[in-house]
Amino acid sequence: MVIHSCMLHERTRAKPAFTLIELLVSLLILTILLALVVPGLSRSRMTATQSKCLANMRSAGLLLSVYANDFSGLFPFAGEHFRTDYFRPDGVLWEHPIGGRFGLRAGMWGVLFPEEWQGAVWNPALRCPKQPKYDPTAPTASPPLNAASLFMPQYWMSAAMWIDAATLDRLDRPYRQFGVRANAVHEVTFPSLKAQMFEHMAFCAQQRDLRQWLAIGQTPFADTTVGTVDGSIRRMVRQDALPAVGSMPFDMTLHGVRGRDLP
Repeated sequence: MVIHSCMLHERTRAKPAFTLIELLVSLLILTILLALVVPGLSRSRMTATQSKCLANMRSAGLLLSVYANDFSGLFPFAGEHFRTDYFRPDGVLWEHPIGGRFGLRAGMWGVLFPEEWQGAVWNPALRCPKQPKYDPTAPTASPPLNAASLFMPQYWMSAAMWIDAATLDRLDRPYRQFGVRANAVHEVTFPSLKAQMFEHMAFCAQQRDLRQWLAIGQTPFADTTVGTVDGSIRRMVRQDALPAVGSMPFDMTLHGVRGRDLP
């Protein structure tokens, strides 16, 4: 009995157990590993989103090339005279200035491609992957980064596509003084770094204060996707482009469609 009791005591004493210190060390190691892994996963998701964005903008740029091919080599043009059109995808009432110096601003180039709409939904393969799905009940004053009220594609075509380059001699010229014309692809000097399309709302930007900047119409340091006339697509910080009035250096440029706009 004594021998059996001793053996039982030794087995009990030999049973492994975690001390409080060992548990704390384990939790510390787990925390460190999570701190290393989670940012990597976040960066991977962001990289995947940006890759999708680049592919989508490339597809949108090809669509504009198809348009030019069908219309005697001209870039999309809304006409010389300002008017207000009503665009009703799936019954949605949309009133927006178009033509003249307003051209095809705010993604209005999308109205030229009715085959790319399904009801009030623009082709997801031709828009920013972070653009929210259109919600007809969303207030129109929604902050841009939560812009569920926007159903137009937020890849904006550069205004220099319809502005007369002869009126772009000064960056400080008031917008109302710009002349307009139907610019042609053959007027571009290739290879061209002329900005043709850009991600206007900067959905993918990570700056904490970007919402406040966007609320006043500014995007000073937003990382964005830009497509050029020659088909190249890149990610750029807006400050990398030429200076511009306001915050849209990819929208109007010093030399119009003939110049090399981007570094």
